[in-house]
Amino acid sequence: MAQIITFNTMAAKAAIKDVGRALDMPYGDVDRIAKLVPATIGITIEQALKDSHQLQAAYEADTTVRELVDTARKLEGLVRGAGVHAAGVVMRQALIHWLRQPEHDLTAYI
Repeated sequence: MAQIITFNTMAAKAAIKDVGRALDMPYGDVDRIAKLVPATIGITIEQALKDSHQLQAAYEADTTVRELVDTARKLEGLVRGAGVHAAGVVMRQALIHWLRQPEHDLTAYI
């Protein structure tokens, strides 16, 4: 039996908020920028800049916002943490073989 790992990646808003904390920016300023990202599931910062005229205007007008957003773009999509799936397990009578493949993350083949 094996548990299933989950990978939590940094979405657009989370990346902006994390970068703002790392840059020691005031929470209110960072929150204001993060709220300009449309509430669309899976939206990227690149797409948010196209869809939100207010975000684009803030990005073009303020060098601090530009630094925040440009840095967040570099982190967007990276794994932020890992966890164990709450209900998923893999059960098998034989051994579960773990393989490391260069083009994939750690994968279980059963």
